[in-house]
Amino acid sequence: MQRLFRQSAAQKTLLFNSKSFRKNSPTRGGNMASEKMLLREVGENELVRRIAAWTRPTERSKSVPSWAKWKLLAGIGDDAAVVQARAATPQALTTDMLVEGTHFFSEHPPEQLGRKAAEVNLSDLASMGAWPAWVLVSLGLPGKLQLDWVFSFYRGLKKALAPYSAVCLGGDCVRSEHIVINIATGGYCEGKAPLALRSQAKPGQFLYVTETLGDSGAGLHLLRDSQLAGGTKEREALIRKHQSPRARVFEGIAIAHHCEGAMMDLSDGLGTDLPRMAAASACGFEVSLSALPISSTLKHLIPALPLKPEEFALWGGEDYELLFTSSQDESCWLDKVARATGKRKTRITRIGRVVPGDGVRYLDANNRAVCMRNVSFQHY
Repeated sequence: MQRLFRQSAAQKTLLFNSKSFRKNSPTRGGNMASEKMLLREVGENELVRRIAAWTRPTERSKSVPSWAKWKLLAGIGDDAAVVQARAATPQALTTDMLVEGTHFFSEHPPEQLGRKAAEVNLSDLASMGAWPAWVLVSLGLPGKLQLDWVFSFYRGLKKALAPYSAVCLGGDCVRSEHIVINIATGGYCEGKAPLALRSQAKPGQFLYVTETLGDSGAGLHLLRDSQLAGGTKEREALIRKHQSPRARVFEGIAIAHHCEGAMMDLSDGLGTDLPRMAAASACGFEVSLSALPISSTLKHLIPALPLKPEEFALWGGEDYELLFTSSQDESCWLDKVARATGKRKTRITRIGRVVPGDGVRYLDANNRAVCMRNVSFQHY
């Protein structure tokens, strides 16, 4: 690989001194001055060495299901990572990209960004009912970026992976004018439960969503326009939902086991994602606007925001909640899904139903069809 971050001979001597590195590595709590060095001063080899240290696997959690256990045979340091999973265990694979200026602002705290970059991938696995196992991280980074920024990014990423004992197997780093993040993620499905696909919705099933919708989109509006009014705590809460989402992995596995329907995560917004489920399942949906779960925080700030609550819920995007269908009696699965995390109960809301036909119809409180303007973000 061509060296993209150049360094002087003196800097090489400092950075490649293994004793100095071990003593001052952030993984051991050090705070050496070189953490403030720019990437173009650090060099590619030392950057890779640091990343390998920061992402070194720790002891596996006992919470990993037996069907999701695997072995790491070769990790960072070889041309490819090698993993060994249980025979006949279905593997789920996904990838996602975040680009500065398109998906996040340069002011986005790096630790939160590292966590978000991981969580958006974990959310894809959650929607397949899969347990996260590993990630591959490729970064495009400006040479003027400080090494400490990269350390903070990986610290956030590790925090996102920790509940599942998932590990970083490696990746790539290149010089770029802007920050570009690409993460590939792999996980395992139990195999006994039906795969939770977008194409499994059937007329007669009901439509559900986890937690609340629209907070992340509202948080993005607040980040874009600091003049928008609102209490400090409310603003911070909505911005936090945008910058620090959480994947519903435990809930996704429970839904796949108990609900026997379709499932997907809401990355682009309910109004954009639900038609995709309708097309994949060759059926239609009716959604009750009055049933959409809106947080009290968003309702409180609505007078200061440019969209209505239901518009944020439909088009805000980046909620990373789970959208799913089920024909099973709610008494058979609702409590199991809501308590899947083992902590506080996850809110589950029925928002509509699956019907014959195609497309999505929105209904008001009087069950009349209404037309909703599309204000979603589109890449192209």
